[in-house]
This record gives sequence, C-alpha cells and structure tokens, in this order.
Amino acid sequence: MSDRAVAFCSSSFRLRDVHVLTIMPKSERQVDALRFINENHLLVSLSRLSGRVWDGTIRIFDCDMAVVASAHSPVSIADLQVLGEHRFMSGGDDGQVAVWVQHGDGTLEKVLEKTEHDQLVSALSICADRVSAVSASYDNSLKLWSVLPDELRSTTTFTGHTRAVTGVASHSSKPQFLSTSRDGQALVWSTQQRTPVHRLLCASEPTAVTWHPSAEHVFSLGFYNGTVCTKDLRNLGDCVRTWNAHEAQITDLAYAPQGKHANFLATASHDCAVKVFTDSSLVYSALHEYFSSRVAWSPSGQYLCSGGWDGEIQTHKLE
Repeated sequence: MSDRAVAFCSSSFRLRDVHVLTIMPKSERQVDALRFINENHLLVSLSRLSGRVWDGTIRIFDCDMAVVASAHSPVSIADLQVLGEHRFMSGGDDGQVAVWVQHGDGTLEKVLEKTEHDQLVSALSICADRVSAVSASYDNSLKLWSVLPDELRSTTTFTGHTRAVTGVASHSSKPQFLSTSRDGQALVWSTQQRTPVHRLLCASEPTAVTWHPSAEHVFSLGFYNGTVCTKDLRNLGDCVRTWNAHEAQITDLAYAPQGKHANFLATASHDCAVKVFTDSSLVYSALHEYFSSRVAWSPSGQYLCSGGWDGEIQTHKLE
C-alpha cells in the first residue's frame, strides 16, 4: 500500500491496493479532468504551461494504464464528458465546446466544435435524456446543447449567476441541473425554463456539486472553506448534514454508482487529499503531492481514480 494512503476499514469497505501512475514529470503536466468510459478505460485531460500559454492533451488509458488514444489541444481542457463508447465532449479555456471521436488506430479527432462562451468553459454535464448537455462558463452563463449524433447546437442560455460559474451537475432521471458560482450561490434549474427554480445563498463560496445516485431529491455541495453540505430539494432551508471535510477548497465531488458503495462520496481538495465519506464519516484518505483536482468512480464502483496537479493518477481498488 502506498505510504500516501491511509485506509479506515470497515466490514463494507476495504482498500485493496493503491496504484500511482506518473503521467509526465510533475513540473510539466497537471490533471484537469478524468472520466471512466467503461470499467477498463479512463478518459483524461492534461495541461501544461508552455511559455505564457497553457496547452492541453486528451488521453485514453486502458486498465493497465497504457495510452490507447490521444490528441493535442492548443488550449487546456477544463472538463470532459462521455457521450458514448467512442464519442466524447470537451470544454476548453477558449470558450469552445467540442465533440471528439475515437478511431481504431488510436487517434482522437475533433469532429464538431462551437465557440459560444466568451470565457473558459469550466464544467460539463450530460442530461438525463443523454442527447443534451449543459456547459458552465466563467462568462457567468450556462448553455444547453443538443448533442445528437452529428450535431452540436446550443438551444438555451441560462444567465442567473452574476460571477463565474464553476460547476454544473445534471439530474440522472429528471430535466434538472444544479450550478455553483463565485457569486456565492448554488442554483437549481429546469432545462425547460431560462430562470432558476431555486436559489441557495451560501455562507462560503460553493465550488463543486453532485447529485446522489439513488436518492432523487438529494445532492451535495463542496465549498471554498473545505466543508461539505448535503441537501434535500424538498427542504432547501436546512442541510441534511454538514461537515468539515478538508482544510482547503474542495475541487470535486463524486458519489459511487448504485451498488454496495452507493452512499460513498469521494472528494478532492486543494489540501492535496482525496477522501471517501459515508454520510459524514471518513472511511478512506489518500494524498497527492500537489492539489488533488478530480475524482471519478468506475461504473461498477470497484475503482476510484483521482488526479492531481502533481501529474499523477491514483487508482484505488475497492473490495
């Protein structure tokens, strides 16, 4: 077991092993986004500073952490989403939203692109219908996109925030999504109207958001001060629970898929830690050498991957 990982084992959770992959020399690459395509393949975006300009790379790794496909981007890619087994969506620092296709020869081709945001695209989320998606941007707006095969078209612009939008999460079965912003608000939206359904004024800046996979009214927010709050749409005035999860800004949140770990919430933070909680109880913690930026669960919930600004992907295997 890695000396940077500490497991708090219970009868329902045990860390089997931690594998650490160094993608590039730590001064050259940082992990900006990672998503599981399936149980055996991981989609990752990386960036590096070249002179005064950030550029990016998208890579697909197999279960042995070998690169099976890659593409270069002239700008860094802040977020990625999986549209299908060989079809992906990206949001770039230049405000561009794009669709990529993986070819059998190991190449990734950008087949569709639209630059409709005025500043960087900070987050993407696929809607419940699987043929639309939401983008969040530092231009204070969100956009709804049609992502049908051979189509990338914005259909609605949402402008309820007054500062940069930092996070977005779509409901898994309803035409709803949540957004977080530097204006200190978390907003609840319907894809069917341009104005927010609910506004939450937060004591600390919300920096990450995710829906619970099996409790349809429940979601969790991560904050700049390192706290996590779980809320219920039916009673937004109160928190189901709030706890001090980290010592610095939370950068990402992810619930494990439905299954025996379905109540497990993984968190990443600028304090370099990756943690897993059940309710508010800590069950596992690991460290990156520099900011931990992303967490992602495999479809089965057996694997948790984390990425950091140290240029590493850590794969945590659960049993």
